[in-house]
Amino acid sequence: MEAWWRQRRGMSRREVLRIHLPWVFLSGLAWGVSFVIPYQTPVRLCGFLRWTGYPCMFCGLTRSMSAFSQGAWAFAVHNAPVAILLYLGMVGVFVWHMTGLVTGTVLRPGYALRRIPAKWFLIILTAFMLANWAYRLRLGLT
Repeated sequence: MEAWWRQRRGMSRREVLRIHLPWVFLSGLAWGVSFVIPYQTPVRLCGFLRWTGYPCMFCGLTRSMSAFSQGAWAFAVHNAPVAILLYLGMVGVFVWHMTGLVTGTVLRPGYALRRIPAKWFLIILTAFMLANWAYRLRLGLT
């Protein structure tokens, strides 16, 4: 069976930092901020919502990500179901790259994941985002 990841040893510590540290920083920052932002805030910053009265494709994701981090899972799933995938992806990216930093190796996707074209990931993510948007519009969530 082929591995879904592969490990490259023997690289310099600088190379490991160059590859993994930006992803650890960005995903860790997003994850950390989601613990601080209150998910039940009346503030709506979406310009699309203010101009049209309808939520945009990304409305509700910040609140749902914060709700996941703060333990309000029912609210998060009801507010934006696609946030489950995005939250798990964010935590997965953090864990993957933190593992590379801690072990001092460069972790890369293995052959099984590299065979899937990147456009399919984008197509699937877009389909999920559109379905989430339709769900929010149908329920009248803002």
